[in-house]
Amino acid sequence: MGWWQIAGPSGGMDWSSRSIRDVAKPEPMYGGDGPADSMSIAVDEIISQFEETWERKPYLAEIRATLSFVLGGYEEDLEEGPGFEKVKKGSSSKFDLDAELGG
Repeated sequence: MGWWQIAGPSGGMDWSSRSIRDVAKPEPMYGGDGPADSMSIAVDEIISQFEETWERKPYLAEIRATLSFVLGGYEEDLEEGPGFEKVKKGSSSKFDLDAELGG
């Protein structure tokens, strides 16, 4: 299983370092094949549930809202991460979920 340093909330690779051992940042964050595979399985299940119930695939905003809802239950156990500020209760990233959903 591979791991990589992420550059921000999008999960993109941080190409400023050739390997995780070369990282000079004090508190790097990481993504990896295992977590990505687990999330892919969860997203596939969500898609199947939407297709079965609503006869359509979910919108990305619906998946983001679901993830934000679920992560809200972990707020006491998990930190936002170095360089990230807590936006509001129940929001898992810096994007404005209410604006995303049109609310």
